Amino acid sequence: MESRERLVASVLVDGRIGGPQRRVVQVAKVLKTLGWKTLVVFPSMGEELPKYLKENELPFQRVPLSRIRRKQKYFSLIKYLFLLPYEIALLIKLFKLHNVDIVHANSMFALHAVIAARLCGRPVVWHFNDMAMPRLLCILITTTIGRCANIRAYSCRRVKHYQKEFSENNSALLYPPVDLDKFKPSSNSLVSKNKWPELKRRNKELLIVSVGNINPLKGYHNLIEALANLKDHLLPWRMIIVGARLNTAEDYFMSLQSRIKQLEMTDRFNFLGAVEDVPSVLSMCDLFVLPSQSESGPMVLLEAMANGKPIIATDVGFVSELIIDNHNGLIVPPNNTLELSNALNKMISDEAFRTSIRSQSGGSIAHKFTVIGAAEAHKDVYNNLLKLQRS
Repeated sequence: MESRERLVASVLVDGRIGGPQRRVVQVAKVLKTLGWKTLVVFPSMGEELPKYLKENELPFQRVPLSRIRRKQKYFSLIKYLFLLPYEIALLIKLFKLHNVDIVHANSMFALHAVIAARLCGRPVVWHFNDMAMPRLLCILITTTIGRCANIRAYSCRRVKHYQKEFSENNSALLYPPVDLDKFKPSSNSLVSKNKWPELKRRNKELLIVSVGNINPLKGYHNLIEALANLKDHLLPWRMIIVGARLNTAEDYFMSLQSRIKQLEMTDRFNFLGAVEDVPSVLSMCDLFVLPSQSESGPMVLLEAMANGKPIIATDVGFVSELIIDNHNGLIVPPNNTLELSNALNKMISDEAFRTSIRSQSGGSIAHKFTVIGAAEAHKDVYNNLLKLQRS
């Protein structure tokens, strides 16, 4: 490899901050020390993501990129296909202008980035991290236009299996990472209490926390029903939900509020909204629950484990690659309210069991799930792509 720094254009189709955006930023900061610079490319959707990138001193370029939305999906599909040639042309110009070495397309819907990369002779990694789309559609994409990518990357083994990827030579696993230092347990309780009065305990109650934007895939409706079975539990508890209210899912949030009120549990639930200082909130709570219906790589699970929380998680994404049931957490099937309720009851009732799970939590995070491990995996994929291009 030449001595100059190489440049990867990491293309995102969502200009908000979520798991893929945080992975790109965390990995990019370490990649820079390994000889790879990152140019983050994304559509304009407010100033939250640009601010995040500036804070982390990462170069970025905003480009109008369409994506298929679950709401108004037919209209958005027509718009996506209509604008595809124009957006491909914009990306080709961008890749050439910045002399990009490799393109990393960070979504199934980043087809424009894949085509643009191939048309201007750049090798491309197509990163699949979605299990919410119909499986037949995912398989169709992987087995047809997915072959346009030099490497198809998956966020965990389950996503790879979901898309029936059998190739070993042209595929890779690129796991989302956690910053172990950032999320290590903290005793900064006074600051947290001052920020969020909702975290002040009442009658020595147990604080349960869940983190994720408010949308149906996060399974909060199942969590509410599971906790309804425990509202008369002898040990007091309160549910803290951290996550942004999305304009596209406002009706879902209102339905959750309505159901909580109907079950007479209003005093048991607190919605904190979007929170930047998630580590402090985790440190103030006693138990973490991930009730998702579908996930590919739930970074919040890694963050809660790094924070030393006892874990209850539905069996989605890489959960079974991280959690050994009854050893460093409890695993329940997705969409199974009874099993989730039983797991919550066990954690709330059995303090010794909860302590045992907590002691195993943080130390069981493998190297591949750390920021350094993820960056090394990205670097290996990029370096191998350049070798293949030269051969």
